[in-house]
This record gives sequence, structure tokens and C-alpha cells, in this order.
Amino acid sequence: MTQPTLLWPFSGRTAQVEALGSLLSGPDRRGVVVVGEVGVGKTALIQHVLRRVGDQTHVVHLRGSASLEGTSYGAFNVILSRHQGELSHPLRILSGIADAIRTMAAGRPVILFLDNAEFLDSHSAMAVAQLAAAGIVTPVAAVRDLTHAPELMRMWTDGGLERLDLEGLSPEECREMLAEALSGPISETVTMQLWGASSGNPMLLQALAEEQRDAGHLLQREGVWVCRDDLIEHGGRIAEVVDLGLGPLTAAQRSLLEMCALVGELPLWVATAVAGRDEMDQLEARRLVSIRLANGPVLAVGSRFLSEVIRDNVPPGRANRLLERLEGLTDDTGLTPNGRLAHTLWRLDCRRDADRGLALESARLANRAGDFETALRILDSLGNENGDPEVALVQLVALVGSGQENKARQLLVSLGDMQLDPRAQLELDLVTAELADHGGDHESAHRTIAAAKDRIGNVPEDADKAELRLRIELAEAELFAREGQHASSIPGLEQARKDLPGNGGEDSLRAESLLAEAMAVAGRNEEALQLAQTLLERHKRDGHPAEVLESAARGLSVVRLTAREWQVTDTVSEVEQSPEAAQGRIPSVIPSVAAGVMQVHCGRAAQALKTLRPLISQLRQFDPDGLVGIASAAAAYASCLCGDVEEGRQYLRMAQECRSVHSRAAWIFDCDRDYFLEMATASFTSKDVAAAKLLEQAEQHRLRGALTAELFAISGAVRLGESAAAEELATKASIVQGAFARLCEHYGKGLAGGDPDQLLLAAERAHLIGHDLFALDAALAAVSLAQVANDGPRTAAARARTQQYRAMLGPVGVQGESHTPLTAKETDIALRAVGGLTNRQIADELVVSVRTIESHLYQIYAKLHVSGRAELSDVLEVSCK
Repeated sequence: MTQPTLLWPFSGRTAQVEALGSLLSGPDRRGVVVVGEVGVGKTALIQHVLRRVGDQTHVVHLRGSASLEGTSYGAFNVILSRHQGELSHPLRILSGIADAIRTMAAGRPVILFLDNAEFLDSHSAMAVAQLAAAGIVTPVAAVRDLTHAPELMRMWTDGGLERLDLEGLSPEECREMLAEALSGPISETVTMQLWGASSGNPMLLQALAEEQRDAGHLLQREGVWVCRDDLIEHGGRIAEVVDLGLGPLTAAQRSLLEMCALVGELPLWVATAVAGRDEMDQLEARRLVSIRLANGPVLAVGSRFLSEVIRDNVPPGRANRLLERLEGLTDDTGLTPNGRLAHTLWRLDCRRDADRGLALESARLANRAGDFETALRILDSLGNENGDPEVALVQLVALVGSGQENKARQLLVSLGDMQLDPRAQLELDLVTAELADHGGDHESAHRTIAAAKDRIGNVPEDADKAELRLRIELAEAELFAREGQHASSIPGLEQARKDLPGNGGEDSLRAESLLAEAMAVAGRNEEALQLAQTLLERHKRDGHPAEVLESAARGLSVVRLTAREWQVTDTVSEVEQSPEAAQGRIPSVIPSVAAGVMQVHCGRAAQALKTLRPLISQLRQFDPDGLVGIASAAAAYASCLCGDVEEGRQYLRMAQECRSVHSRAAWIFDCDRDYFLEMATASFTSKDVAAAKLLEQAEQHRLRGALTAELFAISGAVRLGESAAAEELATKASIVQGAFARLCEHYGKGLAGGDPDQLLLAAERAHLIGHDLFALDAALAAVSLAQVANDGPRTAAARARTQQYRAMLGPVGVQGESHTPLTAKETDIALRAVGGLTNRQIADELVVSVRTIESHLYQIYAKLHVSGRAELSDVLEVSCK
């Protein structure tokens, strides 16, 4: 079925539209040159602004062309054809152009729009400068590289033109453009995937969106555009757009760009030998390549997606010649590990044999990178008819990683009969434990890891041994994390961290991230947050690749959620908002899910639903991290807070269906899923039952040593009305670090001791960490206690706080966590009351007695902790609307 052609709107660019519009409007117009790469939207921006200028001016549109670059005054051919006079002299030609423009303008100011201005012939460019100097026209030019338009460059440097540099669209601008063209909301995953691949270039973004839709990669589910999986299709249409964007390249530049794409990372000295420093600098200035220092210095293609497209479109014969040239300059020892892996695949693509040792190392590197299919492809090229245990062990790791567990178990049996050296035996122990863990046999996995810990003493001391010990600790820590036994992993991870000071490898990053997460679970929240923040900042400072920074940012998001630290800083969003972090494999939704969950916890339910609804549609289609359960449970509770009970029931059913599916991202997501399930269920059934379930969760967390989760579950039960647990809440909070623990301590003491001042302190602390729903609960409890004590001043102060927090929460319905939800009849009466009806009028409309209405209103006031209709109006303001 042929898909309808998409109509692409002009989107975003608010600041640039205003800047360009102000320069081209009014009596003090100034010429402008808009500079940006091919496809970035220079022409679209100028046309959009010129349409806004309207009939106030006359626009003359000239287009530079490579085919006319050698023709004098070629850009003015159409205008000159209208002139009847003699045009043999340059001055007469210029006069003829000016006369023709004045005639067409009919007295209006003239804007001369120059598209592809770098292709203007020298005579046309000179004429533009002279027309502008004479005040006949105001030029606005679009140019890719200003150095290729010397006359415009001179006008700019002399102050005759303003310069406006145009970059790619932001993710939000991409989302707006996609949503309008596709006529529906776009999941964040789709936005980030297409934004990362296109780097925000509108021309490439549009081609990508159309090709992904036509290939079935983009699908509309529940009204939201989602992606099918993590594979971006790029066929001939994309290759054409990319080639157009590359523009004219010298032979040396093209060779260098293609070689970088084929080998991934090219040592800088090799790159210089291939193309020379000047050619490399020109490519770097255009951001087609970048220098990286983490493995380097090395040269790489500027974006991963661009690298894939270039690599896949190098003709086989040319790929062979480039391979010979690379191997003539350096052997494999001169390449980075990633480069050696890419080199091996390059040789296989060119149907050349790969060195056995290099191929085996490359398969190991692919396994370490999680690219198990590539590892198996390399191993298949080697064959293993002789039963080499080294090859079989690498193959076993790839089979387990790719989910081919039956084949892995068969291979494991054959490995048991082979003689392995101590290091190989440790490798076998690690993959055997992983296979047992995948099969749900955690006990066997722990026994195998314990055996590996005993066995490592037989390995000679060297640098590799410390790294091997780290991998064993990491395997055990990940096993503990999946079981929620984080506290048990802390001693081993802390020791491993001391053994490898300053190590920046991926295993070290993962170990430190797990340590920070484990500290947060165990109640050491301040230490956890400091470690996770330091880890991310260190990796940013050291120039690690985008995927490493993204991993560190995800770790920080998880630690913040686990530690109940709800204030989000720009450090995470900076990393997540870089195109490099969104390229390649599907961008992680973990930070977005964590943000949505935090918003629900804090009571910002309407805001949370805007985040969660499209996320859930995406996760129901493709959910590699097992996050649909927590997202649905959070949305169920958020819907209930907003008063949309039916939507709450729908999301609750989704979450309950996923309850047996455990998150592969972090244990805290399963923990919060169970919490939200009880909170949402309490909206439909008994809050006493939900509170009891939360206390059961707290006991399970206590047995695991998960002090922060235990504290949070108890706080939820107390807020649901389980006041008998208030003293326990205060006691538990005293041994847990962090701002959330301090507010729980005040809250527990206030309820247990009947002290409204402690409750107001809890409310203030909750507000300071952004948890205004908890702040509202604490303030409402303070109102209740102050009223019982007939303390007028404290009652008034507490009521002022409740009004403040309700205003901050925005559209959250009448159902808070600490007060019983109104029945349907009570809601009806409350709405009529705040609508201005008297008790008699309400009674008449409902055909009941006035006394019945008075009784209902008394119950409503008690449930909502308000004193009369005025405060009731504040509580129900959103519902009234």
C-alpha cells in the first residue's frame, strides 16, 4: 500500500525568525547572510520570514548554480532579459539590473534573496555588493560556507551584512515538526532516535521519517507514533540525502571519510598520512569528522549514523582498495581495539581471511560491547573443527548473550571435558553463572561465583588479575541487584574500586554505578548521590564517548530515584540531549521513565501523564528494559490523582499484567511499580488494605537491607492513615541519610506525638525537595491536629500552607494520599456547593432533606480538612472548571 506523501511544516527557530525578521523589517533594514550546512533549513527560514514581511517589500529571488558559476552575470539572466538597452559595459549592465528591479518593485523596498550564494559567479556577486552599497536592495543570502563566497565575506567583515549561523533543530523542534507532518503525537524514543540520526538536520530528518514509515519501522499505536525496534532503516533515499549533504569533497577528503567509516577509529597519524592536515581540518570544521582523545588521539566520522550510511555505500572494489591502503600504512597494532574489530569485519566483507588471533580478539571485543551476533559471525569465519577451548569459550559467551541458551548448554557440556588454564576456567565460571541466572537458578549462580572467587587465588598476580577480580565482583553485584540484595554487594564493590583507582573502563564504570545504586538502596543516600554525580562529571571531563556518558547519566537517574532525590539538575539532561548520545542503538528511556515516576511521587500528576502516556505506547511496542510495568503503574496512580478513574483502571490492568515481568534496568523500578499498584488500588478499594500491603513490602525490604525502600513504603502506609506506624517511621528515618529521611523523621514524630509544628517542618522539607504532595499531606495533618487542640493560630498557619501546596500541585483532584476520596454522591454535592447553590437548593435538586445535605457537607469538610465552602472551593477548583 502506497503511503501518503507527508507535508512538512516550518517548525521551531523562534529566536532565528525574530532575529532575521527584525533585520529585514522597518526603515533600518540590514542585509543578512545565513550560514549553515546543506539541509539545515536556511532557505526555509528565509522564505518563512519573507512571507511574514508580506506586501511591505518586493522580493527578488536569485539562485546560484554550479552550472552557471562560469557565466558572467548568470544569476541575473532573467532580470537582464527584460532590459531593452545596450548591455555591453559593466556599468550599463549594473544600471540595467537596477532599472529592472526598480520597475518590478513599483516603489517598494527591495529584498534580494540569494539562495546557494556560494555558487554566484564573480560578476553577479560584485553586482549584489554594488546594489546593496547604493541602497537599491537589502540582500539576504543563504550560504553553506562563507569562505566560498568571498564578496559576501568582504561585505560581512566590512559591516555591510549581519551574519546568522543556523544549527540543527532541537529535539523539541524535531518533535513538533514530526507531529505536524505525521498528524499525531510522537514518542520520545522516536524523537530521540530520528534527532540523533539526523543531528537535527531538517532535510535528513524528513527523509529518515518517510523512509522509516514506509519500511514499517515507524508505527502508530494508540494514536502515538512509536518505533518497532532499535534498527533504523537507511536505503537509497537516505544515501542520496547524505551524499547531497556532504557536498563537493576532494578525492583525499572522500578517501579519509570512507576509511574512517570503515575502520571506526583511525589513528590521527594515519589520517594525516591519508589526506594531509589541511584536508582533515576542513572536514573537522564541517563536523564531518571529530578528534577523540579517550582511545587516541583518533579520528572518527562526526556521527555514528553518518558513519553507517557512508560505510554501507562504499562500493566493494573501492572498499578493497582502501583496505590495501590502510594496511600499507599500519598493521593491527596501530589501531585501537574498536578499530581492530572494525578492521576484522572489513576484511570479512572484502572476502579476505582474517588472522586467527586477531579474529579471536575481535570476537571477544564484540562480546564485551554486547554485539553478540557480530562475535558469532567472526567465530563462524574461523570454524572450530578441532574443538579449540579458547574459541569455544568465546562462542559460549556470545551464545548466552544472544539468548541462544539451548545451544549454550550443549556447548557447556563439551567444554567440561576440555583442559582449561586458570584464567579460562574463571571465564567459564562467569558465563556459567550468567547462564544459571538467566534460567532463574540464582543459587547455582551464587555457588559458581563463589567458586570463581576461590579459584582466582591460583591466577598469577598482574594487571589482568585485578581486572578479572573486578569482573567477578561485578557479576556477583549484578546478581545481588536483580534479587534486591544490594547491600550484600557493597563490600566487594568498594574493595574492587580501591584495587582499580582511576580506571575508566566500562567494567569500572558499571561497578561504580552499581556501588552508588547499592549505597542508595542501603540508606547511604548522600554518599550515593555524590559518587554518581562525581562519576558522570569525571567521564565528561575525560572526554569519554557519548554511550559511556549516557550510561553514567542513566546511573545517576536511577540513584536519584532510589535515594528519593527529586530535584533534577541539568547534568543529566545535557548528556541525554546530545545528538551523539541518541545515535546508534535506540536511545534509553530510563531517564524519561525515572522523570515521570518522580513527577508522580511529587504529585505533579498531569505533568507526569504527558510524559508517561506516549512512553507507555512506545514500551508496549518495544520494551528492551522491561519498563512498561512501572510506567503503567505510575500512570494509573497519576490518573487517579487527576480524578480520571476510568483511565486509572485501564493503566492499573496493564501494570498488573506486567507484574511478573521484572525490570532489566534497575530494581527500584520493580519496587516503585509495586508501590504505585497499591496506591492506585486504594483509590478503588480500601486504603486500610493498601496500607497493610505497603507494610508487607516494607518488611520484605527490611529483610533485604533496602533501608530507603523500607522507609518509603512505611511512609506511604502512614500517609494512607496507618498512624500506628508513625513512630516506626521516625525511628527508621533516623538511620537513613538524605533529605527524604529527614522529612519522614519530622512527619513520624509529628503524628506520633500529636505535634503540628513537627508536621509543618515535614511539610517545609517536603516542599524544598519538590515533593508537594507529601507537603500537602503533612500540612493537612497539621490542620487536623491544630483543630483538635483548638489552636487557632496554628490552624490558620497550616491552612495557609495547604492552600500554597494545592496551588503548586495544579490539576490534582480531590484525592490526596492522606484523606479518604469522596464518594460519587459527595463529589456531586461538593461541586454544587462550590457552584453557589444553597443547602436548600441542593436538597431540592436532589430530592432529599436539607438535613441530609448538611450531613454530607460535614463529612466532606472532615475528609478534606476544610472549614467551609470557601476552602472547599480552593480544593475543588480544578473540578469546578
